[in-house]
Amino acid sequence: MAADVSLAEVAQKTEGYSGADMAEICRQAKRLAIRRQLESGKDEDITAGDFAAAIGKVNISVNPEQIARFDKWRSSRARPPDADSDD
Repeated sequence: MAADVSLAEVAQKTEGYSGADMAEICRQAKRLAIRRQLESGKDEDITAGDFAAAIGKVNISVNPEQIARFDKWRSSRARPPDADSDD
């Protein structure tokens, strides 16, 4: 990655994105760098601009209501802290 990439900034701009969304953003950013490399014939780093462009192309795949339903489901299946782990 290029020196201009701030993963903290990428994380801030992608609040609410799923892991799959983030993987797609990274793939898209990498493809942009590869295209530049093929055109220039030189090694190219993934830049902040590549990440910005990728973020602009990838939509959030889950909405807050879906996340809330998942959190409720997950909480309903959580084991109590004192549960015996030998079950």
